[in-house]
Amino acid sequence: MSGVKRKRNVLNVKQKLEILEKLDNGESASTDAEDVLNEENTISHSAALQSVETLLDYMGQRGFDYGDITAVRQICVDIRQEMNKQQKQRRIADFFKAVNIKRKIPSLMLYGMQRVNVQKATYTADLQWNRVSNREPPAPKPRCYH
Repeated sequence: MSGVKRKRNVLNVKQKLEILEKLDNGESASTDAEDVLNEENTISHSAALQSVETLLDYMGQRGFDYGDITAVRQICVDIRQEMNKQQKQRRIADFFKAVNIKRKIPSLMLYGMQRVNVQKATYTADLQWNRVSNREPPAPKPRCYH
């Protein structure tokens, strides 16, 4: 969440009350919820999810229009996707730090080259043996890198 400003942790009470009052009056809540979430001083993702889910619960209890609920749910889904994306990026970065990739790559490359050299030497020895014994050379063995 490095790109997310954290000036507030939750929606303030006044904003929540305004949205809930508009819902009680039968007005659309989708644009209000979106405006609150997209303000210049954005809130953290978890706080936004908590606020949106509170709105969804309230709307469901009051039997509001399906379109409003769908719009608010879409905002919630978008936020969750962004959180999952950032969490995945952090996990990948942590994995490479834990493995210490700088030290492991040269040793893996060396191991791979050793296996190729052994296979080449074996194939060359087979060719020489077959020439001496007048046999057909065997087909090259498939390379296997483990």
